[in-house]
This record gives sequence, C-alpha cells and structure tokens, in this order.
Amino acid sequence: MTDSSTPATPRLGIFWFVEHPRGHIHLISASCPLDQAEHYGDNMTFSPGHWELWEQWKKDVKASPALRAIVNLFEYEAWPRGRIVFNEPRDRFILYADRKLLTPHFISQIQVRFNLPADRLETSTDDHYRSTESPCIAREGGA
Repeated sequence: MTDSSTPATPRLGIFWFVEHPRGHIHLISASCPLDQAEHYGDNMTFSPGHWELWEQWKKDVKASPALRAIVNLFEYEAWPRGRIVFNEPRDRFILYADRKLLTPHFISQIQVRFNLPADRLETSTDDHYRSTESPCIAREGGA
C-alpha cells in the first residue's frame, strides 16, 4: 500500500515521515492519481484518512515487516504527517503538513513522491497534523 516509485502524473494522498530504529528516515505514503481522487468541497482528495490507513496497515499481512513494525509500535499521530489535496478553482496542489515538515528538505521529498509541479504547489500547516516524534533530519542531510 505504500508508494515506492515516482508516479508519472501528480498524485493526491497522505504521508508520514518516520524514523527507523537504525536512524534512517522513511517517507511512507498512500496515494491515487488526480483523476481517481474524490471531491471534497472545492478540493479533490485521497479518500482514506490517516487513522483509517494506519489501522489497515496493522492488519495487512502483505505489508512489509518494516511497515508493520512501525504501525504496531506507534500511534498514527506520533510521527509528522500530512496530506496533498488539489484545489480545483485555483488549479493548485496544497500540501497540508505538520510544521516540522515544512522545510525545503521534506517538501522536496514530498514533491518527488507525489510528482507535484513546483509552480502549482502551496504549503500550509493544519492543526490536525501535530506529532510527538521528530525525525532527525541532520542524519538525512537536511537543514
């Protein structure tokens, strides 16, 4: 259920940055192409929520052992997370995320994973996305 390759078209979805016990930071995500997204007001969005998907991964026997370990050790809100939506009237992709992720280091990884055009991308915080854990970006070459 995680996306590991770069998609050919922009995608909408949800994501987390989690730190593996060995210190590596991983972007885990689930997404859909823009043309398969659901309407939510003026926005297009990926349907499952963070909690719903986290719980699904806990039960998914096909999920990788590393993913299952993370979802069973932590609650869904522990690691910094966010969502990509598309605002149709403004023709803009909006990245809502925990403040900890609104740095060039993390934004660039999200852009690549979801194939988001930089000239049509906006970032914003959201009070729903507050985490208790903080990935150590110093080990990953971040700011």
